[in-house]
Amino acid sequence: TIATEHLDQGWQYTLCIPRRTVRLRLACVWPLLFAAKTLRQVRAAVDAPPQHSTVKISRKDVYATMLLSGIAIMSNTLLTAYYEHGSD
Repeated sequence: TIATEHLDQGWQYTLCIPRRTVRLRLACVWPLLFAAKTLRQVRAAVDAPPQHSTVKISRKDVYATMLLSGIAIMSNTLLTAYYEHGSD
């Protein structure tokens, strides 16, 4: 989808930010990861019968994403693996 393509472009931009600027990288990584998780839930909701009108990630997912990305922030490889697979 167009939204996924835009997220991927934002992700590539974020990976170009120097690793030593941890707070700047996190400020870019977190919204992208949250958006990717939300889009996955939207796709799942389209395939499933409608139960709720609101699709959003849980607070637990937000905290887990912040923790895991904070650990992996210095590695583009780990971050990308989490973005592509670990955030399901």
